[in-house]
Amino acid sequence: MEIHHIGYLVKNIDKALTSFINLGFKSESKVYYDPIQKSNITFLSNGTYLIELVEPATEDAITFNLQKKIGNSPYHICYKCNDIENTFNELREKGFSPMSEIVNAVAFEGKRICFMFKKDIGIIELVEN
Repeated sequence: MEIHHIGYLVKNIDKALTSFINLGFKSESKVYYDPIQKSNITFLSNGTYLIELVEPATEDAITFNLQKKIGNSPYHICYKCNDIENTFNELREKGFSPMSEIVNAVAFEGKRICFMFKKDIGIIELVEN
C-alpha cells in the first residue's frame, strides 16, 4: 500500500496551520468539519509529503481524549487502497482490529475511509482511491 498522508493531532488547528506554513508547508484544502469524527480537518503539503491536521471539535470526538493524553503529535499513517473492503479484511486476518466502520469522509470528497489498530504499530487509516 502507498502512503497517502500522516495524521497530526492538534489542539488548535488555526495555530498549527500557521506554524506549519511558517515551516514551508502549503495549505492544500479548506478546513472541513467532519461530523462522524466530530473534528476539524485540513491538509498541508511540503514537497511530496502530505499531512492532515485533526482538531477534535467536541469533547465527545473520538480523538478528544487522545489529544489530551499525547498533545500535539502525529498519530496515524493513512494508506491508499483500491478496494477498501478487501484491504480491511486482509488486515483483519493480519491481526489489525477495526476502530471504525467504513464510512464516507467529508475531507476526501465522499471517498470511503476506515481506521484500524495493531498494538505493534498503532493506528492506521485506509482511504479508497
